[in-house]
This record gives sequence, structure tokens and C-alpha cells, in this order.
Amino acid sequence: MRVATISQSILFFAAILSASAVSAKDGVRATLHTPLLTHIAADTEIRLEWSLEDEHSGAPFSACKVFIRLIGPNGDSAEAFAGCGHESSMGRYQATVSVPKGGISNVEIGIAGTVTDREGNRERSDWIVPMSNEGATRSSPTALQNGGHCL
Repeated sequence: MRVATISQSILFFAAILSASAVSAKDGVRATLHTPLLTHIAADTEIRLEWSLEDEHSGAPFSACKVFIRLIGPNGDSAEAFAGCGHESSMGRYQATVSVPKGGISNVEIGIAGTVTDREGNRERSDWIVPMSNEGATRSSPTALQNGGHCL
């Protein structure tokens, strides 16, 4: 069991280093493709679509544990995972997430990770991807429903 934990830790840190290298070297960016509505009632489920791509080449970036987090004006948040990216997804994702109390004031797209200390305590540590269209909100209604999965 200890070997599995060590192997998982090594793989995790290799993934973090790879993600950091990609971020620093290539500049991965997220683009939100679904207009955000600022006046949606709390607990309403909405389907959001986004993509991850290299900001210089435009090449798609596929990953597992990709999430979107909606943050309300009072700090409440809700998040949903899109699942694993597959070659056929071309770096595009979608997920259904509930609107937090107070509506939507900010959006974060990221890749979930964990950090394990020497005692074996695990803590979530996410990589938040910069967005190419921050503040992309609309005030008119739209119909957004469905489950989260890769496109």
C-alpha cells in the first residue's frame, strides 16, 4: 500500500511539474464559450462550455480533473467537473453547475490536484488557468441544461 502511495505521489508531482512547465512555457488559456448570465437565481443548474488551449499556437489542451467554479458576490461558490479530456474532445469541455447564492460574480476554470505532506495528509491544490475572456457575462436569459462531460 505504501508503494502505491509513493507511486501516486511521484505521478502527481510529475503532472504538476508538467502542468507548470506548460503554463510557464506555452501559456495555457481557458476560453468560456457559454455566455454567463448575472441574474440567474441561486441553485439553478446551468451548463457551461469552455476550452483549454495554448495561447501561442492555439493547440487544444486536454486534461483530467478539469473543473469550472462559479463564485458569488459573498464568496459562496459551486463547482463541477467536466471529466477527462480525450483526443476527440479537442480541449473542449462542458459541465453542469449550480449557481451560488447571490448569483455569479466570478468564474474560475482549473485542473484539480492534491498535495501530500510528509505525514501523509492530503490537501487539495488546484491549478487555476488564466481566462482569455474574463468578465464574459450577459444579462439576458438563456436555456442551459444537461450533464457534465467532455464534448
